Amino acid sequence: MKVSKKLLVLLLSLLMVFALVGCGSQDNAADNTEPAPAEEEVTYEPSTLHVYSGAGLREAMDKIGVAFEEKYNCKVEYTYGGSAQNCSQILLLKQGDLFVPGAEEEVEPLRQENMVAREQRVIYHVPIIAVPIDNPAGITGLEDFAKPGVKVGLGDPSANPIGKIADKLFENKGILADVEKNVEVRTPTVNELIAYLGLGQIDASIVWEENTVNAKDKIKTIPIPDEENQIKTIPVVELTCAENKEMAAKFIEFCATGEGREIFKELGYRLYEK
Repeated sequence: MKVSKKLLVLLLSLLMVFALVGCGSQDNAADNTEPAPAEEEVTYEPSTLHVYSGAGLREAMDKIGVAFEEKYNCKVEYTYGGSAQNCSQILLLKQGDLFVPGAEEEVEPLRQENMVAREQRVIYHVPIIAVPIDNPAGITGLEDFAKPGVKVGLGDPSANPIGKIADKLFENKGILADVEKNVEVRTPTVNELIAYLGLGQIDASIVWEENTVNAKDKIKTIPIPDEENQIKTIPVVELTCAENKEMAAKFIEFCATGEGREIFKELGYRLYEK
């Protein structure tokens, strides 16, 4: 019996030792578990992109440029102007990374010269009737542009898409010749039309929908029915002469799916949907 008791005590002691060792091992294992390494933040070397853009897109592109630089450490330098002017400059200089026209068809001269490496549609450009806030000529639709005495301002069709579109809208209505009699001014960019309207120097114009967002106190807008309208699509185009191809690709993605898309939305653009 004595021997059995000793053995029993010995066995119990050994069990306690093993239990303590096991707990200690688990505790040590827990103590020695290292946290998963934090995801490293990607840093980019300073660089620059040169972007040709339609002047009517300036507010959006300026904001996109600031946001893009903050994210990618890449400064965006813009050349603003009419799409035809920008195309001519690209073809002449063979310089620049990207082109953002006022309408997709404005890219055609670059396509013909094999200057387009890639293009991605991002937003719609919607023409709209714009008049001074008090609408002195009583404009209600496209037909009113042809009334005698109405002072009309339009884009220059040889310089910008909005001028071509306005002429097409009136041509489809069969009133282009009568509207031409009322034209007081043709401008190279849509921004100048906004200025004329704000100052009350013209009674009516055709501009892009988003161009009036910051002039609601001076300009009234009248929608053109979709079935009559000439809604355009705006792409971001990477040029074959692009020197900063990595950032050019990121800029396109930024405008199509990233923060740039949200900036377009905030400023009243209709987003392109596949």
